[in-house]
Amino acid sequence: MKKSKITHQKILTVAEELFTTHQLNKVTVEQISKLSHINRSTFYRHFPSFEDLIIELVEEKITTINRPLNINPYNEFLVLLQVIEDNFLLFQHIITQLDQFHYRFQQLLNVRLHEIKLTEFANIDINNPANVELFYNVVIAIFSSWLLSPKKINKQDVNSFVVKHFFNVFENNKD
Repeated sequence: MKKSKITHQKILTVAEELFTTHQLNKVTVEQISKLSHINRSTFYRHFPSFEDLIIELVEEKITTINRPLNINPYNEFLVLLQVIEDNFLLFQHIITQLDQFHYRFQQLLNVRLHEIKLTEFANIDINNPANVELFYNVVIAIFSSWLLSPKKINKQDVNSFVVKHFFNVFENNKD
C-alpha cells in the first residue's frame, strides 16, 4: 500500500476512534493530526475540509452494505440496522456533537435507503412520489431518534416499529 493510502487510512482510523471515545467533546483537526503523527497541512491534503472526513467515514460505514441483485430489501434494512448498531457511537457523536452533520448524515442515509429500494417492500403506494419521499423521511427520522435517545429506543424497537407500521413483513417474507 502506498504511503499516501496508509496515511489516509490512519487519519480515518484515528478520527473514528476519537469520535467514539470523546462523546462529550468536539473532535478537532488538531487532535486528529497529532494522534495521526501528521501536520495539519497533510490532513488537509487528504481531506480538503473536516466535512469531507465526516462524509467519508459515514459513507464508508453505510456503503459497506452492497446490495446484490434480487435480495430482499427487508434483509438489507436489517443489515443497515446492524451497521448503525455496530457504529453507534460514531454516528451518535456525529449527529449530536457536530450539528451541521446531522442533516448530512440523514442525506447519506436517505441515499442508502433509496439504493436498497425499501419501497419495494413497504406497504405504500410507490406510484405516488409524495408517499415514497415521506416513507424514506420517516424511516430516517426513526434512525435519528434511536441515535439521539438510546436510553429509550434500541435496535429491536426500531425494527419492530418499522415492521409494524411500514412493511408487509410476515414470516414468509423474512427469508
